[in-house]
Amino acid sequence: YQFTGGLYGSLPPGVRTAFYPIGRWNSYEIVYRGSRLIVRLNGELLHDVDTHAVKGDPPFAKRAPTGFLGLQRPAPGGIEGDAVAWFKNVYVRELPQDG
Repeated sequence: YQFTGGLYGSLPPGVRTAFYPIGRWNSYEIVYRGSRLIVRLNGELLHDVDTHAVKGDPPFAKRAPTGFLGLQRPAPGGIEGDAVAWFKNVYVRELPQDG
């Protein structure tokens, strides 16, 4: 489950090759409305799931009931020295609930 775009400890991404190589910017879009989570990486759909149905220990829906974004960059094998991540143009906004 620990691949780029995976729902940590619960669900691997639908596509494992959507990320660009080191040195090129990636685009990541997350839409979380109600219990539905849609995630795209560089335009590729990784997830379109009902978080109440995603398994895990604890179940995914109970991990962050109010929502949070965790941005990280674990260093892949073969990287020596500093393993840093750069983020730009990060926008977060509340969406209206669909009726």
